[in-house]
Amino acid sequence: MASTPCPPNSYDLSGEYGRADFDQRHRLEALGQINGGPWLKIGVAVSAGSGRPYSLITGRDAFNTGQVNARPAGVSRNTLVGPPTMTLDLRWSREFQLGASSKHEGPAFSLGASAFNVTNRTNFNNPVGNLSSPFFGRSIAAQPPRQVQMSAGLTF
Repeated sequence: MASTPCPPNSYDLSGEYGRADFDQRHRLEALGQINGGPWLKIGVAVSAGSGRPYSLITGRDAFNTGQVNARPAGVSRNTLVGPPTMTLDLRWSREFQLGASSKHEGPAFSLGASAFNVTNRTNFNNPVGNLSSPFFGRSIAAQPPRQVQMSAGLTF
């Protein structure tokens, strides 16, 4: 659950100092390509990161603001940390020249296959930070599972 856009107590903003929603402490993005002949052109992408921060809230309107985003006493914004994530994506492609003698002249037809989250790892979203919720401390959503897509293209 992302932080609420409004402060819980409009008269005391001291609890609003904290990490940003996107303040991910560790992040790795690695991209590579393997070219091993006309039939072996593979792209690899690895993405890994530590958890992102989220806020603990009581689920009550303690300050009569009309919003149920009050935090427990002494707890500032985004003090909890969500689960880490990791994905591995692969892409294979092959290009066929159509009627041209040179490799880079004339029209070409290309085929490709992409696989996202190849390891099918469950990458959970941040857990529910609302103390009043029966789902408190549990993630109720996740990033997409393994997906495969095919592609075809024509260049001229």
